[in-house]
Amino acid sequence: MKIIQASFICVLFTACAPQNAVEEAPEETGNPEPVDILESSPEADILYYNRIVYSNATDLEHYDIDDYEKGELLGEIKNTSADPHDFDEWTASVLPEGTELYAAEEGHPGGVIIADTGEEEILYHPLIEG
Repeated sequence: MKIIQASFICVLFTACAPQNAVEEAPEETGNPEPVDILESSPEADILYYNRIVYSNATDLEHYDIDDYEKGELLGEIKNTSADPHDFDEWTASVLPEGTELYAAEEGHPGGVIIADTGEEEILYHPLIEG
């Protein structure tokens, strides 16, 4: 009899619990998309390559262009746009079309890209979660 009473009490508490008491699973987090960056910082200097957003690392303390050399040519910027919904592969918010993108030489982990505008070389670091 006590088992039936205990079962009834458990069912009663479960049925009377507020509907919003059940927590939903947290949204899956992943790498930021261009829209995430440009909607919060419209002036951001980013590029989109291989489904990863890269940000200008010129002003970051740990990135010095003199420490990097161009490695493999990856391709070139095909589109320049400040519209966050207009970003596809090979799009940049600031770099001009035709800017060549190079992988940094071996020995520099982290997927740094060197953008060569023809007038200057600029480091871009990947924005990767986790």
